[in-house]
Amino acid sequence: MPLGDLESDPIVRALERSTIAQTLKAARASLAEPSRPFTPLDRSLFQRGNEGGDARPSSSYGVEQLSFVRDTYGGRPDSARSSRSSRGTRPETIQEDDDEGSHRHGADILILDGEEARRKPSRRRPSRSPQDSEELSSGSEELTPVTVAASSAAPVPPNSRPGPLIPRPPRPPGGAGYPLTASLRGLGGYPDPAVGPDMSPQRPGSGASPRRRQKTSQSPSPGGRAASSDALPQEDPNSCEAVIAQLQSFSSKDKRKRSPELLVDLCERIWDLTLDFKAKGSEQNLELAPQLLREVMGLMDAKDTKCIFKLARCALALLSLEGATKGVPASGVQAAYQNISQVLFKYSQKEGHDADFLAERLIEPLIEVLESDSPSCNSTDLRVYIVGVLKNVSNDAGNQKFLAQRGAVGSLFRLLDGSRLT
Repeated sequence: MPLGDLESDPIVRALERSTIAQTLKAARASLAEPSRPFTPLDRSLFQRGNEGGDARPSSSYGVEQLSFVRDTYGGRPDSARSSRSSRGTRPETIQEDDDEGSHRHGADILILDGEEARRKPSRRRPSRSPQDSEELSSGSEELTPVTVAASSAAPVPPNSRPGPLIPRPPRPPGGAGYPLTASLRGLGGYPDPAVGPDMSPQRPGSGASPRRRQKTSQSPSPGGRAASSDALPQEDPNSCEAVIAQLQSFSSKDKRKRSPELLVDLCERIWDLTLDFKAKGSEQNLELAPQLLREVMGLMDAKDTKCIFKLARCALALLSLEGATKGVPASGVQAAYQNISQVLFKYSQKEGHDADFLAERLIEPLIEVLESDSPSCNSTDLRVYIVGVLKNVSNDAGNQKFLAQRGAVGSLFRLLDGSRLT
C-alpha cells in the first residue's frame, strides 16, 4: 500500500492519536534529551532550575520556610517546637477562697484579734467600761494575744467559746518589760527570757565570757571556706542532666545567635552521651534518653549549619535506640525521621555542604534508615527525601567513594523489590 494511502487511512490516524502512541512518542523524546528524574510525590524536588547554571535541583521553598511534620511525638503537639512552647505556657491560677471559706474548709490557722475583727465585721465585741479601757491603755508595750481559729469540722466546746474580755492588771510601777511573760510560756515553745528582779529581761552583761564572744566573732578563714566548698558534691557538667538543662537554656533564638560556639561545644557533648548510650545498651540507664532526644529535636530549626549537622547526627543515633523512643508511637518516630531528612535535603542542595555530610558522618545513618525494615522507616516520603540527599551529595568525589564502599547502590536496588514498595 502506498505511503499516501497509509496516511489517509482513518485506522492509522486513530492509532497515532491514541494514548499508547502518544506515550511512546514522549518516551522517545525523553531518551533523545535526558532530564532529571521526578516522582509523583513532588516534581519540584528533582527538577532542574529554569535560571542559572546550578546543577542542584531547585525547590519551591527554602530552609527558612521548612514546614515540619506535625505529629504527636511522645504526646507533644508539635514535634519540633513544643519543647519551647510548653515552657511559655502559664499555669492556671488557683482561685483563692474568701476568708469565710478558708475558715470553714482550711486547716487551723493563727489570726490576731484585730485581724479577726476586720475579717468578721458583723461580730461585735462586748462593750468595755471606761474604767476597763483606762486600765488596758495604761501599758505601752503589752502584747496582743494570739488566738487559734479552728476549722468547723471539729465542734467547739461550749466552755471554750469566747466570752467577755477580762481586763488586764495594771503594769507594776517599776516594770519596764513584759508583764505577760509567764502567761506566754505555754504558747509558742520559745525559751523564756531571763527575768530580773524588776520582771524585765536582762541582757548579758560584763559577766559573759570574753573568750566566747571572741570565738563567735571570728569569721572562718578563706582556706576553711574553700575546704568546706570542696567537700560538697558538685554536678558533673558532662552529665546527661546538665546537658539537658543547657539545651533548655538554648531554646531562645537570641541566645543561639549570641553564643553559637557554646552550642557547637554542647553538640559534641551530646554526641559523647549518645555514643555512651549505644555502647552500653540495656546496661546503661536510658531513662533520660527520651528527654534528651526531645530537646535535640526542639533545636532542629536552628540556622547555624554546623550545629544543624551535629544535631541531626545525634538525633538519628538516638532514634535508633529503643530506650529513647519507648512509649512513642511509630507515627511519631516516623515524623521525627522525616523532619530531619527534610532539613538535610535542603542543605544538600548547596554544593558547599557536600564535604560536611561526610565529615559529620551523616551518610551512614541515612543509608541505615533506607535499609531498615522498621515501620517507622518505611514511609515513601522519608525514602524520597533520603534518596534526594544521597543523590545531591554524590557529586563530591569523597562522597562517591564512600557510597561505593558502603554498598549504597545495592541498597537502592533492594528498594525496587516489590515487597518493599509502598
